[in-house]
Amino acid sequence: MLGEVWQHGQSTCFPQISEELDPQRGKQAVKEGLCTSHVIPIRSGDRVSYLLEFLSHGMAAPDGDMQAMLESLCAQVAQFIDRCRDELRVRQFMTEFDCLFKLSPDGFVVFNT
Repeated sequence: MLGEVWQHGQSTCFPQISEELDPQRGKQAVKEGLCTSHVIPIRSGDRVSYLLEFLSHGMAAPDGDMQAMLESLCAQVAQFIDRCRDELRVRQFMTEFDCLFKLSPDGFVVFNT
């Protein structure tokens, strides 16, 4: 079920969750009375990085406005994740640079091109 969305990269509504479609989580979903799933991919560039899944006791497929809002939400989540990842890379680079700078007995010259 989720693999299908992951592979095709398109949001999908599954009107009937069953144990056969998703053996790992289907049993628990059925036990809790959840029968409908709407899965939306979160992209990082051209590839799907994460999935956002909504489960319900019974919901219709989202209309155009709801779908656009959910896709906008996923785009914002992707931007946030990418920004956090970039900030981590910068912090790691600065830590390494700081260590090299402090350990170096010689001087540094940095050219900004």
